[in-house]
Amino acid sequence: MAYDAIGSGAKKANRAMVYAGHYTKAGRRTPTVIVVKCGTEAEAASDKKPGNRGKRDSQLILMNFFSRVTYNDRMTPLDFDLFRKIHVLMGVTPDFFEVCLMVDADTKVFPESLKQLVNCMHHDNYIMGVCGETRIANKRESWITAIQVYEYFISHHLAKAFESVFGGVTCLPGCFSLYRLKARKADDDDWVPLLVKPEIVREYSQSEVHTLHQKNLLLLGEDRFLTTCLIRMFPNRKMMFCPQARCRTIVPDTFKMLLSQRRRWINSTMHNLMELVRVRNLCGTFCFSMQFVVFMDLIGTTVLPIAITLTYVLIVTLALDPPNTFEKAIPLILLCTVIGLPAVLILITTRKVVYVFWMGIYLLALPIWNLVLPVYAYWHFDDFSWGETRKVEGEGKDTGHGDSGGVATQVPLRRWEDWERSRLRKLKREEKRRREMERTYANYPGNTLRADSNTDYYDGGSDTVSVVSSEEDQWGHQIGGYNEASSMYPPPPNTLRRPEGSDSGMDSPAPHVSRYQLSDSNGYSPVMRDGPPTPIRDGQSSALYERGHAKRRSGNRHPDGEYGPLGPLGPPR
Repeated sequence: MAYDAIGSGAKKANRAMVYAGHYTKAGRRTPTVIVVKCGTEAEAASDKKPGNRGKRDSQLILMNFFSRVTYNDRMTPLDFDLFRKIHVLMGVTPDFFEVCLMVDADTKVFPESLKQLVNCMHHDNYIMGVCGETRIANKRESWITAIQVYEYFISHHLAKAFESVFGGVTCLPGCFSLYRLKARKADDDDWVPLLVKPEIVREYSQSEVHTLHQKNLLLLGEDRFLTTCLIRMFPNRKMMFCPQARCRTIVPDTFKMLLSQRRRWINSTMHNLMELVRVRNLCGTFCFSMQFVVFMDLIGTTVLPIAITLTYVLIVTLALDPPNTFEKAIPLILLCTVIGLPAVLILITTRKVVYVFWMGIYLLALPIWNLVLPVYAYWHFDDFSWGETRKVEGEGKDTGHGDSGGVATQVPLRRWEDWERSRLRKLKREEKRRREMERTYANYPGNTLRADSNTDYYDGGSDTVSVVSSEEDQWGHQIGGYNEASSMYPPPPNTLRRPEGSDSGMDSPAPHVSRYQLSDSNGYSPVMRDGPPTPIRDGQSSALYERGHAKRRSGNRHPDGEYGPLGPLGPPR
């Protein structure tokens, strides 16, 4: 399925396959949708990494999809395919979802962590993003991993916890964060788009950047830049840290990998802080404001090499000339207090003596953290590659994932109702062609297939091909025991699959169902069936209400209430 990707030239267009089914574990099934980027035909024949456009492109597939669903905007073929399969698997349209969890592939989330993050969203509607504590899974693998244990601990329990007091955590790590797609207004029944706001998606999806500042923002630290965009767009909402939610991740275990990772992180941090320090309406005032905290963080990051150098000059000076008065010993006392106070705080708050041991290892490696890594990062300000951190064969050094020459093919954009009409008409054409073949050839293979299918709900024809081309549209090969291509499991249609729906829209007004939201109790449970999925006649949708946003956008031109999941399906009668 084609979609607009992050890239330039021929790589502006990309293709992906959507596999849908159920993930089964210990007798419990979870609806699962997997998007695999495969690239165009020419790219698959020549590139070593066909379809790869980087992490930001993968995030934007999701953000663009939910943004277009929320605003009933024009969709790509990939968006429409995602819509259909989510609707079938979940029994609700995609505009029902309110939060989105982003987790890296090498991250292991603790069992109770997701519940803790959702509880934060549930108790405060103004929270638009929340992250948990990231711990190290391979802490004893080498001395490189050992020196990172305490650094990870203080970056969460000191830095993020302090920023969370102001409600402005400046970086939600992409390995484990929960974002709110949209929030319900307090005064009425409408919604405020957050992560799916078009301005956020547009700024985050820039593919052609030319300045050094823009490249450091977009190509090195996607997660931090997304947080920056949200804080800048919604300064009165909150970015929080939840210490009860925990996960473990794999960190670099060689010095070369650590250099590459921290070079990206330090350069991205500086340029994002330069963006945030210009936001005037953050929480607080003057020295007690989030803007002042960001400014001090920017200054501290910049002068780290100078600070550690002067610290060791002070230590050498005191060693050569020991102080004999209290006044001369004040610098040494302050230095010991600053270094030793975190150990006292750790013992008071966590009661884990082992972190004092990890702090000692961190202090021995302090020249690496405060001198070697920052100087290396500043020296490579113009290096925008990911280096050795997650190195894959075929990756260039100074080029982005989507840099390419040539001209991209045009990706079709149509509204949901137009895609649905085309699909239904295609089904009718194929059904007509099948019947003609059955009349001509008595042993036509379609007879056996149709005998096993549920003709009451499905009007026939293959639904494994795109409505615009001959691209494959498979649901995957027995993912979790579910395969739409099998005659045993005909795709459960809704009322839009009735033949007359292709010409005149819905047959009956939309049902007035209760809208589930995070503030409700256990009002919604995922699809859990022992047998094959049953047809969904009236899937719930927040856009089905006569008072919903779809009807208000249409100017109430449909008094009879004939709507599809995303708004009016046909012209007014």
